[in-house]
Amino acid sequence: MSQRIGLPVAAQRLGFCDTTVQRMLERGELQGERGTQPVRPRWVVFADDDGRPLQPDGAPHPRAVATAEATLAALEKRLAALEASGAPPTGAARSDEDRTVALQLNRVLQRMAEIRELDKQAIELTMLANSQLHAIVQEQSEIIAGLLVGDPLAGADRD
Repeated sequence: MSQRIGLPVAAQRLGFCDTTVQRMLERGELQGERGTQPVRPRWVVFADDDGRPLQPDGAPHPRAVATAEATLAALEKRLAALEASGAPPTGAARSDEDRTVALQLNRVLQRMAEIRELDKQAIELTMLANSQLHAIVQEQSEIIAGLLVGDPLAGADRD
């Protein structure tokens, strides 16, 4: 299963600027699609479950940087393997180190939950703004079309 990420996010994960990623999309070097907005359409980049932008063949782009979630999943897997091995910590220093790592992991998890919530809010606001912009552009297009055919009130509300 794949996900859709915005062009700026893809650029960050690839280590390129937005313009370079847009050109890569236009040349077919990345999977994605151009938005349907009449003015300045936005690109969406297809990514794998770890958020790595995909190449046309479906493989993650080699320059893709693992997301924080993928890194966290790897750390959690490693922690589970250490716990499953049953090896006791070696001395108090090791125990302090384990507590420090656990605290850091907990902070990362909390921050990721906060970031997910902020991402959801940003997406909702972006969708609302796009919807409003689309309505304005549509109304202006109708008015311009009316002016071109000689009806200055075409597309405007008539009372």
